[in-house]
Amino acid sequence: MTTDHVIEFEKMQSILKDLMIPPRPQVLTGVMEEKNKPDCNTSRIAEIIREDVAISAGVLKTVNSPFFGLRQEILSISQAVVLLGLTNIMNIVSALSLRQLIMKGNEAFMENFWTMSTENALISAKLAKELTQIPPDEAYMLGLLQNCGIPILGQKYPSYNEIYLEALQLQDEKSITEIEEDYYHINHCVVGYVIATRWQFPNLISDCILKHHSIDSSMWSIHQLDEDGKTLAPLLAILKLAEHLSQHYHGLPDFFEWQKNAQEILSYLNVTPKELGNLEKDASECLSNFYKQQSIKVTS
Repeated sequence: MTTDHVIEFEKMQSILKDLMIPPRPQVLTGVMEEKNKPDCNTSRIAEIIREDVAISAGVLKTVNSPFFGLRQEILSISQAVVLLGLTNIMNIVSALSLRQLIMKGNEAFMENFWTMSTENALISAKLAKELTQIPPDEAYMLGLLQNCGIPILGQKYPSYNEIYLEALQLQDEKSITEIEEDYYHINHCVVGYVIATRWQFPNLISDCILKHHSIDSSMWSIHQLDEDGKTLAPLLAILKLAEHLSQHYHGLPDFFEWQKNAQEILSYLNVTPKELGNLEKDASECLSNFYKQQSIKVTS
């Protein structure tokens, strides 16, 4: 490690100590503790989730969205736990819990931020089911939380939201993380990774959060692994394709990583140009339907 890198690392460590990382909420702690018991009780897990009305509603909205493609509507948390399984439910609860805790700051900025995050999550889940063997809940979790470090940086730095919006206009020149580091000596991927590890997210999700802006051609030929030995490439490929489909739906320019790696990503996923066009059309239709979706009533 060079002297410059040591200095930057020390700056980053100092900044991380000053950030307000939210503690893991009780609903998630309760679900994790019950799941890890030898005599785990699914009814008790459903009861814990139901105690948080906002999380309960979020779980049902998520699993009933057209992106998850379930054959029947799930009307209760108990039914969701049984049909989806404990790991899937815990991943969804983790994602929704974090969203609930860090939904602070500039109201307009945060609303747009979470809308785009939700879009990416839902499209990622749909793509995972259609194109890969990745569990849709994993893709959903990463899509929703990949940028969870952004609100934390926005809370610490008053200028951050403005800088972030400016960075979105410079996608042809630099990645967002490079611009963040120019101003603050840290980026949202590192902050998001710290949150994910402290909340005990799966290693695959945590590592993908850390690396989702560090994508180059080697990602698809040299399989980078998480701490459990799982390859990061399939999940990151799905995430980047989901971002492209969301940007396409809104008529916005693609992100830096897609501009530089689109052909490699599509080749890795075995998606032809014609199939990409179909995916764009399908995602646009699903997103339009999603915005028309009514609230789902929570029952026990």
